[in-house]
Amino acid sequence: MFNQSSPPPPAAPFDEIEQSASATGQGVTIEALGASFSGTETILRLRLTVEDEKAILDQIGADGPVRRVLLSGTGYSGPFDGSPMTSAASRTGEVLVHLPPLRTNGTYDGTAELRISELSVQLGHGPGVLHGEWTLALKGPAVADAAQQLRVESLASPDLVVAGGRATITGVRSRSETRISISLPAGTLMLSQPLLEVDGDRLAPRSFNAEKGQAVASFPATGFGRPIVLRLGAIAVAGEGETTAFVLNVEELLSRAGEAGEFEIPAGVVLDGPQDLLLGGEQGKYSDRPWVGLAVRGNWHPDNGQPMITDASGSAVDLAHVQVGYQKDANGNILEGTTAIGFFVDGDVGLRRLTIVLGPRSAIDPASHSATLIPMPGQAGD
Repeated sequence: MFNQSSPPPPAAPFDEIEQSASATGQGVTIEALGASFSGTETILRLRLTVEDEKAILDQIGADGPVRRVLLSGTGYSGPFDGSPMTSAASRTGEVLVHLPPLRTNGTYDGTAELRISELSVQLGHGPGVLHGEWTLALKGPAVADAAQQLRVESLASPDLVVAGGRATITGVRSRSETRISISLPAGTLMLSQPLLEVDGDRLAPRSFNAEKGQAVASFPATGFGRPIVLRLGAIAVAGEGETTAFVLNVEELLSRAGEAGEFEIPAGVVLDGPQDLLLGGEQGKYSDRPWVGLAVRGNWHPDNGQPMITDASGSAVDLAHVQVGYQKDANGNILEGTTAIGFFVDGDVGLRRLTIVLGPRSAIDPASHSATLIPMPGQAGD
């Protein structure tokens, strides 16, 4: 598999305001230690202390021990009502909570109430959920400073031509981050993280999430009013209307392989299809369900179409996995790799004649792509 660089660390506190609020309930005390506010995010630094382990275990109906407690749900009122959030323990044992930005209105008085309704209790045998109500009165930005502290600036660029289609790139910057949203044309996928250029310096994203042709990257803060250049990484482009099919005698293949975990695919079991693309086979079990896998030269992303597998009777065969891998050359450039396709062979699957149809094959786009984003006119602070 092609592996991207190690995941970035969690968002770090910035312009932190010291906190002193605490709340105790259901056997857990939650203390607010610090809070950071910007126009795109809120980061809380908390300490969660188990005061009564027995009370916690009784409420969730589980056996101990309790190893760790994290936030998993906000309450039903206040500025963070039902907000999406992430919660992670730091190396110091504190908990960093990432929330959407604080929304102020005409009644904002420099405080913000956080209501917590749910905790995730990490046990030795899995997690449990502890319900309750913990309310923390947080100190927010001073009223006179709130507008500047929560300032945001929208960024835009002309549409970018990628693989013959239009890619849309927009951004928003705050005092804590520069967040870029990328929408690629259908059939294109990002294989590596983008980079941001500001005054000749290159910044790597602190977080990056991509699904199909949509991606969001969070970079460190950049100065308000300044243009930035986004450089896209490697992109895979699906071929148009192309399919590849194989017909195999999997029964004979398994008879020859025996108990081997990995094995070659002899010509005699390939009844139809380009054998030169079949690099090898493997077998294993998922939860006691036996599966057989094929390593195929080239890249067939399931986002562009899942493989279709039918047996000798024409019945659909369940997929076990599809894993797309790439290689790198000595300079770090991404090259074509392989696709691992696994399917289950239990039950009454007719293995003497299995047909595997793959969707469009992807190729690496050799072009380099970049876009300059500039602040949109008429924004507060201009």
